[in-house]
Amino acid sequence: MVKLANIRSPNAAFKARSSGFVAVFVGGTSSIGEATVKALATHGEKCTVYIVGRNKAAAEAIINLCQDSSPESTVIFVQKDVSLLDLACEEIESQEQRVDLLFMSQGYLTFAGRYGMSVVFPSLDASFLPA
Repeated sequence: MVKLANIRSPNAAFKARSSGFVAVFVGGTSSIGEATVKALATHGEKCTVYIVGRNKAAAEAIINLCQDSSPESTVIFVQKDVSLLDLACEEIESQEQRVDLLFMSQGYLTFAGRYGMSVVFPSLDASFLPA
């Protein structure tokens, strides 16, 4: 197992060289994406962070926390569904020369239904669905 000191050392060194760092978080308004955005704000300075997601209220709360942790950083919410990721990319590309980190933690689409619900698509072979 990796020693905690071996993890903390690069995190501490990141702050000194994070100026100008550009990160894009797809699905950054909850769960692991949200936690990673907050960690970047804690360990970075003068970063630019894009959060791509649907939930504007959640994004605003995260942006406020990040601004408190790293006031010199910029956090921008791009309100797009992951199915419109090409439009989000165009929006970010119009403002940035490069992206240093792409973190994709969005949810996923399943045809299996929710907790025991069965889904039948008459025009599809449903043999791949769980019983």
